[in-house]
Amino acid sequence: TEPQRRRPRHHARRIPRRARADLRASDRTVGRLAPAGVDSRRRRAVEVGHPDRRGGVGTWALHLSQDPLLPGEGRIEHAHRLAASRAARRRRAEARAAARVVRVRRLRLHRRSARRRGQAHGVQSALSRVARRERLRGRRLSVGALPAREHGPRRRVGTVARGTLRALPGGRRHVVSQVGGSLARLTELVPVPRSGSHLVRGEVERSGTDDLLPARGDPHDDLALRARESIRPRLPAGRGRRRIAERRAVKVLYIHQFYAGADAPGPEQPRELVRTLASRGHRVEVVACDFNAYNEQTEAEEQRSDPSGGSVRVHRLRAPRNLRASLRKRFATYTRFAWAADRFGRRLEKPDVIMATIQPLFAGYAALRLARRWRVPFLLELRDLWPDALLAKGAIARWQASLLEMLARRIYRGADRIVSLTPGIRRELIDKGISADRIDLFPNGHRAAAFAGAAANRDAVRRQYGWGDRFVAVYAGTHTEVTAVDVLVLAAARLNDRRDIRIDLFGTGQTKRAAIDLADRFGLRNVVFHDPVPKSRIPQILAGADVALMTLFQSPLIHIYFENKLIDYMGAGKPILAAMDGVQGQLIEREGAGRVVPSLDDAGLARLIRAAADDPKSLAPLGAAGHAYIRANLSQEVILDHYIGVLEAMARGELARVPVWDPIGIA
Repeated sequence: TEPQRRRPRHHARRIPRRARADLRASDRTVGRLAPAGVDSRRRRAVEVGHPDRRGGVGTWALHLSQDPLLPGEGRIEHAHRLAASRAARRRRAEARAAARVVRVRRLRLHRRSARRRGQAHGVQSALSRVARRERLRGRRLSVGALPAREHGPRRRVGTVARGTLRALPGGRRHVVSQVGGSLARLTELVPVPRSGSHLVRGEVERSGTDDLLPARGDPHDDLALRARESIRPRLPAGRGRRRIAERRAVKVLYIHQFYAGADAPGPEQPRELVRTLASRGHRVEVVACDFNAYNEQTEAEEQRSDPSGGSVRVHRLRAPRNLRASLRKRFATYTRFAWAADRFGRRLEKPDVIMATIQPLFAGYAALRLARRWRVPFLLELRDLWPDALLAKGAIARWQASLLEMLARRIYRGADRIVSLTPGIRRELIDKGISADRIDLFPNGHRAAAFAGAAANRDAVRRQYGWGDRFVAVYAGTHTEVTAVDVLVLAAARLNDRRDIRIDLFGTGQTKRAAIDLADRFGLRNVVFHDPVPKSRIPQILAGADVALMTLFQSPLIHIYFENKLIDYMGAGKPILAAMDGVQGQLIEREGAGRVVPSLDDAGLARLIRAAADDPKSLAPLGAAGHAYIRANLSQEVILDHYIGVLEAMARGELARVPVWDPIGIA
């Protein structure tokens, strides 16, 4: 154990008669060790908590008579109860409440641990049985290993080298240390309840050079090799293999306030992620609000099973529908859902991984609280940058942004891995001091199957919407302040003299009514607003159009946006005419998928549309270039494979082995 800098004052006294009776009656007692310092004779002291007959927890210090640097067995010399100050008792009670109490069997004392490196992790030591004082003497004990995540970095008692479990000829099982190449022969793996890990019992057969070197400044570390259930030795096909496959199923709790149901407007990648997880045998529970964020229509709960054994269940929680009201009422919707998700999540079965989507910010805080409560990994997905985006749009004051920034930093620090939807968000997080090794880039992916055969319906779509032989430019997406659809109306006003050009807008949003009023004010006949259509209808509409349109507002944070419609446009092979800056405009120009003018430049966008209508044959190479790039780099199947790989690695405790992923390559 590591000596504490400030050791609480305590004195030794005889164990009371009542306590001896309690210890004698507890043949299998749950125990937990915490650092209690080292006495003057350099003998290690450990602190054991055990329940007594009255329901309380007694705290005892056990002093070991043998130096743990030497191979052999440790014996308990004496035990005494700690009587510390009130502050020390409060700290100890908080530590007991935060640490998971596990039942541990008797183990052998391991040899010297590996030198501290990047691979080393803090562990929570554990003791075998805690019996009465007379039975404590002469008992063999050992230091096992639990993942450092279970107990936090501040309660570090030793170091543990990550080990790989291998099956050798003759049925022997070994743990091979990744630090110094030590080989430990396993005699037993003791499972730790509800933690997914094991305590290792065995003997060191071969030691690597690094494993025998002392840890810097700490002579009280023990060799403890950790074996996970997911890397057990290979078994022959049959019942055992099926049992291991069943254990690999991951239980995921996904908190996404505005999770959209099937054929509802909203981000599609969360739905595809949940569906793919279930198709691979995982169990997913989604916690969302009971209405759609884009049209405020009621969303129904869902529950379905997959033939592979996976399942999806969507829980809908009631929340005020104030997204088009004042800022105060919108924040009331966000905070009320976060509170309800926290309370509702506690009633669910403990998951293996918790993930949450921001926006809004408060859903991430609810997920962080649940992850700390259950001590499970936490994956944070950022679809918007709070509070920076709100401050850039002028929606909140600076003092409000500072409060939200403190909350955001707390959530970012608490996440084990962060998924960014855009390269700009990833860059902003790195600028905030978050390590780039913790941030993956998983943008919205292209669904090749959804666009297959859509071109065959081109003529039917044009007849349905009355396009005829006119040059049609289509915008398919949400109508918000960010998308700046009023720029399209202003560009159409500059093209009002061209009867052969038509601009069609599909979708809904907060600014759609204002855009319609603006078109009526100009008396435009070349602009048509359509009701929202199902997502499955978008490929056919794009197949009937000649070009696709994109606009974006002007903001210091314009580089954080990477919209799903860009993926759909390029995946459909449509040339893109855009009025935008930032990463999206850079990607369009770099890949030659279209032509771009600055944000809010309606005159420049009108010139692009006019030139495209005059020379439609020049558009074919643009669409082909964008389609080739999407198929090669941003396929949804590839992105979801990486995404699910991160989730599975988090559930197995092997996240450090999964490198970050950036398929776009634009900083």
